[in-house]
Amino acid sequence: MKKNIVLLSILFLATFYVSADLVLSSSEDVEVIGGGISLGGGNTVSGGNASVSGGYGNSASGDYATIGGGFGNSAMQDYSSVCGGFSNSANAYASSVGGGASNIASSSYSTVSGGLSNIAGEQSAFVGGGQSNYADGLNSVIAGGYDNYISSVGSESVIAGGGENNITSYNCFIGGGQTNRVSSHHSAVVGGEWNNATNFHSFVGGGKYNLADGNSAVVAGGRYNKATASGATVGGGQRCYATEALSTVSGGEDNTASGSRSTVSGGDTNTASGGYSAVAGGCGNTAGGDYDFVAGGQDNTAEGSYSFAAGRQAYAATPGSFVWADSQDASFATATTDNVFLIRASGGVGITGDSASTDIADPLATVHIDDVLLLEPTDSPSVSCDGSHEGAMYADDSLNKLCYCDGTSWKQIDDFTQTC
Repeated sequence: MKKNIVLLSILFLATFYVSADLVLSSSEDVEVIGGGISLGGGNTVSGGNASVSGGYGNSASGDYATIGGGFGNSAMQDYSSVCGGFSNSANAYASSVGGGASNIASSSYSTVSGGLSNIAGEQSAFVGGGQSNYADGLNSVIAGGYDNYISSVGSESVIAGGGENNITSYNCFIGGGQTNRVSSHHSAVVGGEWNNATNFHSFVGGGKYNLADGNSAVVAGGRYNKATASGATVGGGQRCYATEALSTVSGGEDNTASGSRSTVSGGDTNTASGGYSAVAGGCGNTAGGDYDFVAGGQDNTAEGSYSFAAGRQAYAATPGSFVWADSQDASFATATTDNVFLIRASGGVGITGDSASTDIADPLATVHIDDVLLLEPTDSPSVSCDGSHEGAMYADDSLNKLCYCDGTSWKQIDDFTQTC
């Protein structure tokens, strides 16, 4: 019986001691420090209906503030909370830190879920984790990564991850990568490295050192590419530039579309500088006039408006000219008149046949000419006059006569009794 009385006395004293420790500062509200460290664990509760469940050196100073545990955490404003971790601070109304270390939720309804040294600095901002991320825009989100930053004007912007990415305008997006920048509203960089979207509605998909600087401009990928005009597009490649409104470079290397609505489909060192001009591919080609087209090949130039050049070193200099050059490494220029059709084909030309020849022994089709037929004068026709070449003609340079092959010899057309 004596032992039972002693035990009851000890329990009574212990209950009195704990009860006295629970009520710290208010005669009306209840502040609770629970857990094993509550009896002298260095936790502090000064807010009405606030609580610290455990840990050491934690402080709940806002009304209804909550700290679950950990060390050195603080919930400083009403309805703020820190679940755990180390040196975390929820110092704004209804702000929250889930865990991690040295994280700060410093604006109302802001949240840091975890990680290290992250800051949610504006109302309803969110940082999911990672290290040294700072979401300072209204309703902005940084999901993770490191050293990512959304500025105070970056409301409703998102950085999904990566490192050292930066948003300085509203409604923007960076998916990941490293050192990417978005500085105008409703723009995005999905990934890559050192990419920039600097005008509104601009987009960079990925790659490295790409720039979308026109409104609604797009660089899909590649490296060192630039789309610097409204609606300009670079699909990929390297050192490709779309510099006028609605111009496009699909890819390749060192290609430039500098005319309004111009296009370079690919290749190397091609330029479409005329309005609505196009280069399909090849190397060293230029479509310099409005509505010009270079089909491909090498070192071709379409300069007159509505002109066409293809092959090698074809030069369509006049409006409406069509120049087709073969593979010879030699210049082939148009005449000085407009609307001409020139062909350089050292292996011959075939019409409606399956082969070409410099010989005219086997005609492939009938040709109707509704204009002037220009024959280059010569004293040495390229074929001999025999039965296989009957009907051939040439302009004799010495006689200044038109000569005709009758199947036996060359005769002057104006006097068949005279030979050439």
